[in-house]
Formats: sequence, C-alpha cells, structure tokens
Amino acid sequence: ISPVHKQADSVGRISQAIATSALPIARAARGEMPRSVATEVVDYAGAPVLWVGRPVAGTDWWLAAKIDMDEVDAPAWARARETGLEALLALLGAALAARLWSQRRLMRQTEHERHAQRERLRALALLEAIAQSASDAIYATDLDGRYVFCNRAAADLVGRSATDVLGRSNEDLFGPEDAARLSADDRRAALGQLGGTYE
Repeated sequence: ISPVHKQADSVGRISQAIATSALPIARAARGEMPRSVATEVVDYAGAPVLWVGRPVAGTDWWLAAKIDMDEVDAPAWARARETGLEALLALLGAALAARLWSQRRLMRQTEHERHAQRERLRALALLEAIAQSASDAIYATDLDGRYVFCNRAAADLVGRSATDVLGRSNEDLFGPEDAARLSADDRRAALGQLGGTYE
C-alpha cells in the first residue's frame, strides 16, 4: 500500500508467503510474536528495528510501524555523551572540593599547632624568667648527668657562667666527694626517690 523505508519504488515489490516468511508481519500473523507490543526485530533489509504490528478490527489487514534502532538509540547515545561529560565534570568538581577541604583542614591544623607552640614558648619564657630571677640555685640534668639548665644562682654557686656549666657533669664541676654525692642524689631524683629540701 505504501513504499517501504528508503525505497521509493518498492510498492508491490516485496511479496512473501505468510506461512514461510521470516518478516515480522508474517510472524505476528502466525502468532509467533506478540500483537501491539513494540519488539526489537530484523526487518526486510536485514537491519535491526523496533517494530509493532496489530490487526485492523473487522478486516484481514494489519497495521505495522517500525523505526530503525539507530534512530531509537541516537538520542540515547547523545544523552549518554552529555551524561558522561557531566559525570566527569562532577567527579573533577568533587576531587577539587576534596582537595580544598583537605588543604583547609591542614591549614587549620597547622595554625592550631602554631598557636599551641606559641603557648608553650610563652610558658617556657615565663619559667625561664622565674628561674633566672630566683635567689635559689635551680638546675636540671639529663639522664647522662649533663647539665641542660642552670639559673644564675646555680652558676654563681659553682663560680662559673651559666653557659660554662651547660653540657658538663658533676665530675667536671665539683670535687670527687661532692660530685659522687650529687650524682647519687640526681639518680635517686630521676627515679622519683628523692624529695624534700636539702642544704
């Protein structure tokens, strides 16, 4: 009745027996395909198509319509490309946002550490000022018995400058008896066994 797709002079040229034809319309007429349901099939030209057919009520005629799958899929592929590009941009945006958040967190952490360090330095400066202005001898040694701190009063006690005392041991600064007694006291103090006031 009408020419087939892309073949203007095709009216009446396609003729196949319904009983043996593999065309969708023949298969639908034989009951091998559902009626009025869009189905993906191969058409007379061997191309994949989306096809639907149904009988016209009160006649032995059929109404059939088809569209090439390329035409059906083309908008989906275009949307898929757009969606893929949008997903890629979203991922890049998320990665950038994560990087910025990480850098901000690192900056906050660094600022917090700087603030804590400034507070420790202030506390140490205050302790240094208190120790240096005290009239009592104040000193500290490491676990090897070397002086790591001494105030002016402690330096005056041994008759040396504070810088000359640092890094030395009791043996370097005192006679053998006093050095032995002080080192023994220092060891007991390191173990938490020495407490009280001594002259």
